[in-house]
Amino acid sequence: MLQTNNSMHSAGNASASFAAAKRMSPRNAGATLRQNGAKIAISPEDSVRGHVKRIEDWIGAGQQTLREYKKEIEMLRQEVGLMENHLSTQNDENVKVINPYVMANFEELQTSIVKQQRENDHMQKQIMELKREKSIMQQAIMRCNQKIHQLEDSVGL
Repeated sequence: MLQTNNSMHSAGNASASFAAAKRMSPRNAGATLRQNGAKIAISPEDSVRGHVKRIEDWIGAGQQTLREYKKEIEMLRQEVGLMENHLSTQNDENVKVINPYVMANFEELQTSIVKQQRENDHMQKQIMELKREKSIMQQAIMRCNQKIHQLEDSVGL
């Protein structure tokens, strides 16, 4: 019975370590085997050289992408420069076309201002003349009123 117990116990341990090995990832299993002194074959992808190669490939791909981005940036800068030149040329042309109209309108404005000032001065002189005439008429009316009062007083009204 004791022997059966031991054989069951060792069978139980074997099935437990099989279940544990089954749950382990390939890396953990390889590490466990190496710790126990076993020599195992490592796939080229899992070796240090494989990792270095993969990293070098990533770096190369990153550098290639960076070169492509730099080319694209340079092309976009050239496009922006061309657009700036085009806008500058268009602006210069617009100034050349519009400037004569602006100058003509400015001269017309200046002429209108001078004309309006002359008209204002003339009107101001007429107003002053009318005020002077009004004052003279008011004085004449006052003298006439005084004469009317004197006549009424002499007549006896």
